[in-house]
Amino acid sequence: MPRIILLFLCCIIGFFAYRWIRKQYQNNSRHTAVKLSMALVVAGLLILAATGKIHWVGAALASLIAALRFALPMLIKSLPLIARLFGQRQQANRSQSDTPITSTQMSKQEAMDVLGLSKEQLNEEAIIQAHRGLIQKVHPDRGGNAHLAQRVNLAKDCLLKQLS
Repeated sequence: MPRIILLFLCCIIGFFAYRWIRKQYQNNSRHTAVKLSMALVVAGLLILAATGKIHWVGAALASLIAALRFALPMLIKSLPLIARLFGQRQQANRSQSDTPITSTQMSKQEAMDVLGLSKEQLNEEAIIQAHRGLIQKVHPDRGGNAHLAQRVNLAKDCLLKQLS
């Protein structure tokens, strides 16, 4: 007897659900069909999990996949905002680390240390050779660091300026 009552209630709920879906389908067909199919998938997975026919983790994963249908468009719409925020953060970090170094920030001794020169080697040709060897190692195009390349260039300019 309880099964007959349960079957009768399911038929009544199904009838009203059918009428509501039919009305909604006439207004917005594709959207309603997608929502209905996702709801049916989730309901079916819940029934399978409740009866023990499918493990609850499998039901949760399958429901998550069904829910991605609604979450994915929202995520795609928010990607420009996320990219803009991430770009601003990168730009702020870049502006802090890539600030140009002025010539007043390096002394003669510091420039000689950067290029690896001693006072006896301080001539134009030695400075250019030391600069050329170092810049090939630290240049950003060859996998080096922009900051180190700036320091090497500044050291060369500082020493050449003081020689002339």
